[in-house]
Amino acid sequence: MIKLAIRCILLSPFAVLTACADQDDGGTQDDAPPNMSTPIGLYEVSSSQGGEGRFCVTGDSAQGFRFALVTKSTDNAACGGAGDVSLSQGTLRFSMTGDEDCEFTAQIEGTDMVFSAEVTESCAYYCSPEGSLAAARFTKTGDTREDAQSARDLVGDPLCR
Repeated sequence: MIKLAIRCILLSPFAVLTACADQDDGGTQDDAPPNMSTPIGLYEVSSSQGGEGRFCVTGDSAQGFRFALVTKSTDNAACGGAGDVSLSQGTLRFSMTGDEDCEFTAQIEGTDMVFSAEVTESCAYYCSPEGSLAAARFTKTGDTREDAQSARDLVGDPLCR
């Protein structure tokens, strides 16, 4: 145990996070927070919002990222759609692909993805009359393409492929 502590102290701060955090200290690697340095993964509606919903991101930085989302609040207001997402200087920019242009941004707050409070007016096309994507908050629950591909829409069909 002392050798492990000395090795961790001698490593750079980044290496400590990656090499020492997962050492046998009674915890498991599953206890590690999600990797927020990449948008790829599965996100679920924050428990503080109520309702249900998820969005997933697949792809890569070379070919581009794709996303799909579905939400349903406790009063049955819903939104759903898919499109492209890009990451630039810590801000994610979402663009729905479909009959209406819908663009919005999101910020990362800890392990949460928080959509901007303002979305283009045409985003209403992707929501029921009472629904909105504005200020939606999702918690990242999976880091991998496999996690993203495990996402299901509200009737159980695959959300991301």
